Amino acid sequence: MIRFLSHNEIDKRKWDATVENAPDGMIYALSWYLDVVSPGWAALVEGDYEKIFPLPVKRKFGIHYVIQPPFVQQLGLISQTEANGKEVAEFIGSLPDRYKFMDIQLNEKNRADDFSGKIVQRRNILLSLYHDAPEKNYHENTRRNVRKFQKSGRGIVEDPVAAEDIIRLFAAGQGKKYGVIKTHYAILSRLLNVLGRKGLSTVCTVREEDRLLSGAVFVRSYDRYIFLFSAGSPEGRGIHALPGIIDSFIRTHAGEKMWLDFEGSDNPDLARFYKGFGGREVQYPRVILNRLPRFLRWVKSV
Repeated sequence: MIRFLSHNEIDKRKWDATVENAPDGMIYALSWYLDVVSPGWAALVEGDYEKIFPLPVKRKFGIHYVIQPPFVQQLGLISQTEANGKEVAEFIGSLPDRYKFMDIQLNEKNRADDFSGKIVQRRNILLSLYHDAPEKNYHENTRRNVRKFQKSGRGIVEDPVAAEDIIRLFAAGQGKKYGVIKTHYAILSRLLNVLGRKGLSTVCTVREEDRLLSGAVFVRSYDRYIFLFSAGSPEGRGIHALPGIIDSFIRTHAGEKMWLDFEGSDNPDLARFYKGFGGREVQYPRVILNRLPRFLRWVKSV
């Protein structure tokens, strides 16, 4: 039987054991990660935590809903055995009636064929690091940009304490362009702090003296490294610092039985940039369930 559990009812020890032993387990679903990005999250659980479904729940103006939290690409049904589309639909169908709206992204091993609501296939790019020289599969434009960075003479430094600098660089540039809200920066700051303490993040930077030109954060998640966050200044983009950082990370980890997960993107230009490193496209479903009265459909945008 599938049970709904509020946050204080969840046995986090059992929960994390399921994530760690599941073939579709990812760092996003671990209890401590969810505690940071979605405080008060709830869950759907079957049996003795053999199958779990995290619910990033929120409430606004008395409306209960489930929404994908920031800095989480995939969630969905996590199981110690491979789940089929019918099971995924059963879990979503077990969402209590008081949750009138759901917009979440399942994981790449979930099928949503039997879900009766709206389904949008999202795109991710994965690069295998298994080979000793994955850079051999770079597209020509990527090779050219990496060479331009190398000719700039700038070095790449792993700097665990530079995460906040990268956030500030992003907020001053791309963050303004894309209208990122302040609360997301606070969440990201807490998340990077926790990841750093747990030794799960790698922070790479390119500087000119004390000035940050570009930076990126990679996170280890079981069988993959996740390209979680990056930022660059106009000068950094001018010398192609980000391609240089990604190339350096790929070469450092070449030969490992790991993937580099670029976390997207549905943006054609970003997808082309990520594929330039030789990655392949993988899809995962976004599912939307809307039980709101018509006059309350505004909640979709919160």
